[in-house]
Amino acid sequence: MMRGQLAGNLTLNGHTATEEELSIESEMRLLADLASKCLTNCKPEAIGELLDCYDWMHRLGYKSIPNQAFVNKVRKRYFSAWMNGKKEIEESNLFCMLSRVDMSEVDTNDKLEYDAARRAIRNKWLETLRRHSYFPDATTHENYQRLSLIMRATISDRFNGQSEAMKRKWYERNKVEDLTTLSTQILRAYRQFSITLFPDVMDLEPQCALDNHILAELIARPDLNLYDREAFRLALSYNTH
Repeated sequence: MMRGQLAGNLTLNGHTATEEELSIESEMRLLADLASKCLTNCKPEAIGELLDCYDWMHRLGYKSIPNQAFVNKVRKRYFSAWMNGKKEIEESNLFCMLSRVDMSEVDTNDKLEYDAARRAIRNKWLETLRRHSYFPDATTHENYQRLSLIMRATISDRFNGQSEAMKRKWYERNKVEDLTTLSTQILRAYRQFSITLFPDVMDLEPQCALDNHILAELIARPDLNLYDREAFRLALSYNTH
């Protein structure tokens, strides 16, 4: 995805694709096909991130949306596992998936269940943040995952139009001055949180500077996956140029 970002695959303006873009599209199709096979029988807790990857790769590789009947079936398996108490499925992963569902593509019963679950999680999260400004019942990793989703949302309906003030308050409560104190896994989640700070909490320039600082720290981590390191290196290059 980062190679595609730099090459122009994510610039959807009707331009003629370069040889590099065509090569990346071919790789995306291979990855989409592989992901679809994995989604058929993978563990339920793996579906969230894998489905997101599959969707992106299929759209960019095949220039079309994935088969929605297949996506709905896989999504339903994920949701059902969470409803049945699958502890490995974090609320943040489920909420992220539910927030991206095209409700026109699912049947009425699923639509009602999905919407009810999404609203319940959102309301619970906002009430927790109103009281504590962080999630005391969650791991640090999950705390930043949830924050990154809520910071993107419109929340003025719950805070009398004071959404920016509340988001700044949450940032001040959860910001980290010394990135070296965070594990690699938590630092990755913290980056997702930091990306949401523009425009309500930070202007673009300081937000980008913070992102570059986090990326530089991630790249230096010896326990980072080889491919993740290269992706973060490309992200830093993209930000810089």
